[in-house]
Parts: sequence; structure tokens; C-alpha cells
Amino acid sequence: MVLVHGIFGDPQAFAVMSAFLRREGVRHVEAVRLTPNDGTVPVETYGAELDRFVRGVSARHGDASVDLVGYSMGALVSRYWLQRLGGRGRTRRFVSISGPQHGAVGAYLSSRAAALEMRPGSRLLRDLERDRDPFGPVEVYDFWTPLDVMVFPANTARLQGARLNRRFVVRSHHDMLLSRRVLRAVADTLLEEVPPPPHPSDELADELLEERPAGSTL
Repeated sequence: MVLVHGIFGDPQAFAVMSAFLRREGVRHVEAVRLTPNDGTVPVETYGAELDRFVRGVSARHGDASVDLVGYSMGALVSRYWLQRLGGRGRTRRFVSISGPQHGAVGAYLSSRAAALEMRPGSRLLRDLERDRDPFGPVEVYDFWTPLDVMVFPANTARLQGARLNRRFVVRSHHDMLLSRRVLRAVADTLLEEVPPPPHPSDELADELLEERPAGSTL
């Protein structure tokens, strides 16, 4: 399976998730390193880089299809790869975590190429939204938090066409990669179990693992 990080991130952003997934029995967990990671190139360029990486993963492990987890900007890069670069024909499941699927107002603070495409109503987003059947046979799951101030308004992370849109009461964008419930839901999804629906008693207490990856990502 392949993990795709966000802007200013790297594979280390998935340190906690990778270790958790391996312990749970998810096989061949690999994270792409998008370069440059600062958003100075468009999402299309990152999509092509992801395509090369996935082809390498498939060749190394002899897998006809992969599972894909994209976080923040990495979720949008993953979506572009699925919809425009033939990824949906090579993917079994896609999990979007706090992705700016309908844009993020914070993207107006930057003029970098990828940030321009993450603005609400950007040409890229309008183009992706035109597809009547964007994901084909891919099983798509969408996880987000209403407390997100990076992808804001938070409900812009909701991905249309997902089999399941699940809201987690997690206290920040970054903590979505550390939440025990999010990690459990990702593992269950990849291991062919359906993530349980949100429960009204969900609380922030004891929500996060102690280990935190360095850096901040969008």
C-alpha cells in the first residue's frame, strides 16, 4: 500500500501510522516522497511522481493493484492520480484524510503552484468535479475532522463519491495522523473490515498516540 504526504511533509509524517498498520498486518506499507515538497510545482506534477512510485511498488511486490492513503494535499494528489492518470484501474481502496477536496481558504495565503490549485473553485478542482464516475471500481473512504483549521471550512474535506464519509472529533489537522480512532479506522478499511460509524460519545480524551512526527503539513 502507498501513503501520500502533504505540503512541507515527507514520509516521516506517516511514522506512527506506518508502524501501526504493519503491526495490524497491512503488507508492503510504503510512503512516497514528493519533491519538491513545498508546493512550488502543480498537483499534476506530483501526480506524475506518484504514478512512477506506484508503478515501482507494484513491480517490487508483484501487486496488480494497490491501496492508497492520502493526507492533506496528498489526498488531492491521490485523487488527481486516480481520475486523470489511470490510477483508478490500479487501485483497490483509497482513503482520503483531511484532504482539501473542495479547496481551502488558507491556500489564498500562498501563490505557489499547488496552493493556487487548492483554492476553492480552482480550475483543477472544477475539472475533477465534472467527472460523473470519478473513481470507478475503487472503494473510496473519506475521514475528516470538524475542528480542522488548515482545511477550512472543515467540511470542504468531504469527498463526493466516497463509500463512507466519516467525521472524527480530532482537535487538529495534524492530529488526524495520530488519532487512535483514525488509525484504527484506516487499518480496518485496508484489512477489509468496514469502519464503524461515528459514535455520539466520541471525546478528545485519550485520543492521540504519544509519538508525534516532526513538522507540519497541509
